[in-house]
Amino acid sequence: SEEETVKQGWLSKRGGVLRSCKKRWVTLTPDSLSYSQQPGGPLILCIQLSTCQSVEMWTDWGQGKAFVITTSRRKYYFLASSLAEASDWIETLQEVIGCNGREETKPTPEVSRPNSSQPLTPPVACSMTAT
Repeated sequence: SEEETVKQGWLSKRGGVLRSCKKRWVTLTPDSLSYSQQPGGPLILCIQLSTCQSVEMWTDWGQGKAFVITTSRRKYYFLASSLAEASDWIETLQEVIGCNGREETKPTPEVSRPNSSQPLTPPVACSMTAT
């Protein structure tokens, strides 16, 4: 079964090396944020939300419509088409990451698993296999 989609839509993604901006179809699920060149297209990248440290507005670029996702490995920069859309992505990402068992959030019965010290395994739907 396919993983539940929390939010999806077009965002521009700033490259990590070349700093060029490319339009990407972005899909958020309870466990990951992935993007592709078009809806239903092959995934370019999948970010496991368990590695996310923060999601915040990024004011150095995009006139208030940009946000940055900071993971344990790097930062990902996205640009929305409007300030309202950027705010909605940030708010939704923060909510989903907060529900992912982060220490700074109050655990709910669904999140806290006192009998299990095992980390959640990444969803199979998110793995990028060569075809």
